[in-house]
Amino acid sequence: MSRMANFAIITVNYNTKEFVTLCIKSIYTNTEAPFKFIVVDNGSLDGSVKYLTELMHRGKIILISRRVRPSAFEHGKAIDHVLYNSGLIKTGLVCTIDSDAYVAKKGWLTELNKQRGNNFAAGYEHFRNAHYLHPACMLFDYQTILKIGRPSFALTNKGGKFLDTGVVVSQTALENKCKLIGVRGIEKLVPHRWCATRILKLRGDDKLDGRITKGEFDAETRRWFSRPDVAKIMSIKL
Repeated sequence: MSRMANFAIITVNYNTKEFVTLCIKSIYTNTEAPFKFIVVDNGSLDGSVKYLTELMHRGKIILISRRVRPSAFEHGKAIDHVLYNSGLIKTGLVCTIDSDAYVAKKGWLTELNKQRGNNFAAGYEHFRNAHYLHPACMLFDYQTILKIGRPSFALTNKGGKFLDTGVVVSQTALENKCKLIGVRGIEKLVPHRWCATRILKLRGDDKLDGRITKGEFDAETRRWFSRPDVAKIMSIKL
């Protein structure tokens, strides 16, 4: 694990206080390698900032607060800011993890890096295209992302087509002959509630991606947080 000593985790929060609390606690519970933890808040109004500020004052996280107009573009822009403009990362390995994901098992970092091998990145296969990775959980080499031109993690309009978060990074890597590895068994290592960061925009019986209403999501969320492993992590005091 010596090669993991220079290691950074980035997560972005917007009004997901319960989920980001779980995410942070799970990382502290199940991460055995030294790490720097950077949390970006995109102007939350749900009490997240107060909680995150308390963690910052106690040295648990580095908090970046952004005043932005909430949009699908800002999640990836926040990651771009940390990587390319903040000066907080200069070398080593970087892991992006969505605020609605959590680390379920010790050894997750070792397994991610083992499956990454000598390749550029390992993590979640993108749910729309298995050739790409999604930053819900992506481990990559920082120097390589600089070498391939600092591609954006933000939702991008390319040739009149909107490319989802992480796709441009993946495309750029592949064009530069850098391999990407979808991690086997990642859902068991890092479970992810895919729509928690987007469901807040829905009202009434509207369906996210034509699949799930906010009411259905809320019911599933209650089941999510009643899982024994989740309840155990949430009971921990940092």
